[in-house]
Amino acid sequence: MQRRAAQWTVLACLAVGPSSWADEVGTPVAALMLLQSVAQRQALPPEPQAFELDDQSPTHDFGQGPQPYVLIELPPYREPYEVRLWSEPKAKGYQSVDQHTRIVPRIFTLKSDFSVARSYSGSQLRDRNGSPEKTVFMNPKNQDERFILVYGDKNAPPAELQRSEGKTVFVGTGFFMDGSDNRYTLHPFDKGTLHMEARGLTPPAK
Repeated sequence: MQRRAAQWTVLACLAVGPSSWADEVGTPVAALMLLQSVAQRQALPPEPQAFELDDQSPTHDFGQGPQPYVLIELPPYREPYEVRLWSEPKAKGYQSVDQHTRIVPRIFTLKSDFSVARSYSGSQLRDRNGSPEKTVFMNPKNQDERFILVYGDKNAPPAELQRSEGKTVFVGTGFFMDGSDNRYTLHPFDKGTLHMEARGLTPPAK
């Protein structure tokens, strides 16, 4: 009898599915549904734009405490295009002036009811010299996606960055180039600058 009860419990869990508790990357569904009613959104910028995630930004609790976010409303789908997102390392971090931080974007595409269509974590981003980057492609199969949501993953692992820095030094009657290799630890943070660029998007007819 106990074995049969356990089987029914497993079947009930499978019927409900993981989306009842959280999406596939762990963001609580309830947090996204609540965001739907209070979210501050912006239209997808036609030109490259930098968004400052700071104390003036709207915030929401995605499971890591209240933190800044950017919510972009996508235009009605007409033809394929892409949205490139990236951030850059920033000196003078949140704990000390010697600390270096960066936003590791958590990216979600959402349908009109704020259900998750696609999601991208830090392991799915390309790292370009310390700048996490992701291109989201919008195709016919994604035309029901209405929003892109981005915030910084505070639980992302730190990253190491090495940069060569040169300088010109004057000695006697001449100049020579000097330089050094500096290594930094980039700490994940939810504040900083997020860059966004739409490519292949045809402006609406006037």
